[in-house]
Amino acid sequence: MDSSIEDAAPLRPVSGRIIEMRLEEHHYRKRFSATIVGPVLVAGEPYYDGMYLLKLDSNVVKKLSLEHVLFLPQWYEFRRGLLIRVGRVPKQGEQYRASLERFLFSRNAAIRTLGGRVYTTLHLKELTETMSFHAPHEFSMLSYGFISRPKTAVG
Repeated sequence: MDSSIEDAAPLRPVSGRIIEMRLEEHHYRKRFSATIVGPVLVAGEPYYDGMYLLKLDSNVVKKLSLEHVLFLPQWYEFRRGLLIRVGRVPKQGEQYRASLERFLFSRNAAIRTLGGRVYTTLHLKELTETMSFHAPHEFSMLSYGFISRPKTAVG
């Protein structure tokens, strides 16, 4: 039986879950683990809905000189190289976005990774207190990144 990304169980909170991540177009390309801190809001900017704050593994912190990054999911990457940027074709007038929650809880083994943009910010102290930004100029793009489910995780 085929299952889509929509066939995932009801969405549960993902804060505190550990994921594996890899940066693209960056000098540090090794896989590393990160912990999902929680969702981040950008006031008045629906483009950034679904962005998450990730706390990096201590070994990676030393190499990247960053403790946290922001991840904005944008596409699913399927096995056999098929890349669908929105997961499926939305109906007319329907908004559909790649989702970290749907990816982590999906039973669809064909979906290999979740791709998106990785951002950094100089306003980390304010961000960890409010989990929000007032404008998109408060963070900047670091790289594209790919998230995969940890091998040892139990959904």
